[in-house]
Amino acid sequence: MHTQRNQRGFRPGTSLVEVALCLLVFMIMALGATYYRYLAAANIQKSQRQLVVADLAVTALETWQGAGGSELFDPPATLSGDIQITSAEGDEAPSGSTLLGGYDIDLGGYTYHLTLYWRDIEAGLRELGAAASWLIGSGEERKTYLLTNYVRR
Repeated sequence: MHTQRNQRGFRPGTSLVEVALCLLVFMIMALGATYYRYLAAANIQKSQRQLVVADLAVTALETWQGAGGSELFDPPATLSGDIQITSAEGDEAPSGSTLLGGYDIDLGGYTYHLTLYWRDIEAGLRELGAAASWLIGSGEERKTYLLTNYVRR
């Protein structure tokens, strides 16, 4: 059987090389989309952890501010309703500040660390600070979220 050729001498249709190139382009696009989806999911988890840490720091500072910024504020007794919070060794307070304490918070299968500190700015004005942190990956490196609030005494 003889196939017809067009004016330039080529047969109509696609060659195996063209099909292979199309499949290669399609595979590269599929792998790129899969990798993009993986990175998006990983960034969502990081964002959720950062949101939880910020919420914990805000909750602790607002509760402490509601208690008047007292040196006797006890987060495990005050905040332990829905979360498991225990006293732990605190990180160092910034220079000029007094360490209230360090606390480990277990929430959603992750352990977050919260350090609370305070400093009297002037008579009747106190600065309250929180440093909330969590482990990055499987190493010892920690990401820290700092928050400051003020209370009149």
